[in-house]
Amino acid sequence: MTRYLEGKELLCKRQHGFRKFRSCESQLTELMCDISQKLDEGKEVDAIFLDFSKAFDKVDHMKLLYKLDRIGVSRQVRRWVQSLLVGRSQTVVVDGFESSSCPVTSGVPQGSVIGPILFLVYINDLPESVMSKTRLFADDTVIYNTSDNQQQLQDDLIALQAWEHLWKMEFNPLKCEYIKFSRKRTRGAQNDYTLNNINIPKTDSVKYLGVKLESSLRWNDNTTYISNKASSRLGYIRRTIPPALPHLRAKAYTTLVRPILEYSSTVWDGSLTQTQATKLEAVQRRAARTVYNIPRTDHKTSTTQLVDQLTWQTLDSRRNWRRLGLFRAIHYNEVAINMSDYIQPHPHQSSTRRHDQQYLIPHCNTDIHKKSFFVSTAKLWNNLPCNCSLLVGPPVAG
Repeated sequence: MTRYLEGKELLCKRQHGFRKFRSCESQLTELMCDISQKLDEGKEVDAIFLDFSKAFDKVDHMKLLYKLDRIGVSRQVRRWVQSLLVGRSQTVVVDGFESSSCPVTSGVPQGSVIGPILFLVYINDLPESVMSKTRLFADDTVIYNTSDNQQQLQDDLIALQAWEHLWKMEFNPLKCEYIKFSRKRTRGAQNDYTLNNINIPKTDSVKYLGVKLESSLRWNDNTTYISNKASSRLGYIRRTIPPALPHLRAKAYTTLVRPILEYSSTVWDGSLTQTQATKLEAVQRRAARTVYNIPRTDHKTSTTQLVDQLTWQTLDSRRNWRRLGLFRAIHYNEVAINMSDYIQPHPHQSSTRRHDQQYLIPHCNTDIHKKSFFVSTAKLWNNLPCNCSLLVGPPVAG
């Protein structure tokens, strides 16, 4: 079924959940680049982060089968899906007492292999209901437009009310969030948006796919969030792994803590201030002290030497390589992002001192756009030496 849906390009291109060549990182990258482009044009962006109520459990079986028919799934596969979903029942057992049986008329079996793809089929037509831009990661949905198109965005929310009624899904307006992205010191008035006649709560910071997004795109909240989370995990390692096992403490840091410090770093690394970068490096330096059980009161020991002794790269260096790695993957179509939507290849690449895969650096009116993923990483990419392994494409199949 997946081969059929992907081969026929039937799934929405802006759906990044449960799909090959897509991830939380690719979703966040495109979203932030879209927003930074609009801010660079001097506009503000209103974004609504939607919350589904029990999304996977609300999928109506008969309506799902109708949608499978509509996208051309074969009768044999349709019958198989029908036999999987229809006629199921459930009971609840507590302390040996069993409830009466209840028919299951909605929901895809969670934990099953086919459950996620059935859900993607069910909500696949949601973006077709609106005019504003929509991005989805499974049921995590964001709809956004420039602030001067407030009426269009509100009309789209009304259209989504009709969509949820038709397909028996349900949004929870009180858990949805509205944020205005702006680089202006004096921002325009915050608009009011309603869903099902309930005002959507306004916020200056929203957590989306594990990353804290601020209305100013300054990344202060996200830096504090991941620093605190990583420090808490580091404290757990200090308490549970004996000092006599430094190699195990080091392994625990690289396995359990460092991924927190680097999660989706390609999205926010280019915009980090020196203060923010130092705050993250401080966590790694504390980790080095933890490995060797050196107390914080010891000010004579060089944490830089400890990090070098452990052969840990600085987090800043690792983030640069991660950005280049994602850029290379997009360049060679290993990630489902259309590079030409954001940056163009250089038409004249005859220089003998540079490699032949250069990109044009677009003019940017704002630091926010200049430090966005594609613009900031293209500069790193263009400066790679000609013999860099990142420039070598994937092996040709067959």
